[in-house]
Amino acid sequence: MTEVPNDPFHFDAADPEYRRALELMREVLGPADSFRIERLLDTEPGKETIGWFFKQTWGNLYAREDKVPLRDRALVLIGTDLALGRAGPLRDHIKVALHAGVTPVELVELMFQAAFYVGIPALGMGLTVAKDVFQAAERKKREADRMAEQDNSIDLGSINHVAMVVRDWRVAAQGYANLMGLRRWKMVEIGPALMTECQYYGQDEPCTWISAFAKSGDTLIELCQPVEGKSIFADFLRDHGEGMQHVGNLSHPRPRQLVESWTAQGVKIGNYCNIADVVKLYYLDTREQTGGMFLEVVDPASFAAIPAFGEDFDF
Repeated sequence: MTEVPNDPFHFDAADPEYRRALELMREVLGPADSFRIERLLDTEPGKETIGWFFKQTWGNLYAREDKVPLRDRALVLIGTDLALGRAGPLRDHIKVALHAGVTPVELVELMFQAAFYVGIPALGMGLTVAKDVFQAAERKKREADRMAEQDNSIDLGSINHVAMVVRDWRVAAQGYANLMGLRRWKMVEIGPALMTECQYYGQDEPCTWISAFAKSGDTLIELCQPVEGKSIFADFLRDHGEGMQHVGNLSHPRPRQLVESWTAQGVKIGNYCNIADVVKLYYLDTREQTGGMFLEVVDPASFAAIPAFGEDFDF
């Protein structure tokens, strides 16, 4: 998108307000629904326009707690959804209301009142959607209680990221373009200029590598080319040559708890990188526990935003 000076509609995926909006959405909606929306935010053409609206609603508008509490905003939106017959948005807005402290009993009463003004069919639709949301929330709570009683583990969720270590990312990207049709790549060099902190197995060690990203369906493919310094990528290339090196769920709603849970069970952090105090990368060495794989955790979750960074290359 061509940037216009002082353009009030300018969108930047690195904007802190956009990041705050993503964090709130992931916390409220959960991984599955968040992933659905994040896919939309990463869709061309028009993702800048959609991203701008998303930032204004989930970010700026919902943050105006001093004007109107989030609870009241959610109730207004639910009434609007009932009047317009919009089941999809109603599902999300019920989740926002529950997150803001509205009880299921209050929500049913609200729908009952709305039916007097917008029609009885709206009540049927609303109760059907609400029942699904309430049941899902109850299942999630029971599962969380069960996991808390069982042990300190935490579910990774769906894998949406696969990364390969390569000697030359351009050569590898050309191969993916020829064999899999992945012709558009984003490349960024990650090094000391971008990092606030960089550690290698707990020791401060600067390093640099190149990451190139492409989307294959719902999976983010990454090519990691080590450049200099100590890193798990340089280790892998030295010991094994090129190949698949790590996977991850870059949409996980609780990345910090995920890292804490795994390290408490003896998993070591191979590389840790703090990128400009905006995003933290954890490369967890689970080879002893899983038989050969590293796992990446990104805090905050950044699956939809990562492909927006870097320089475009077409092969």
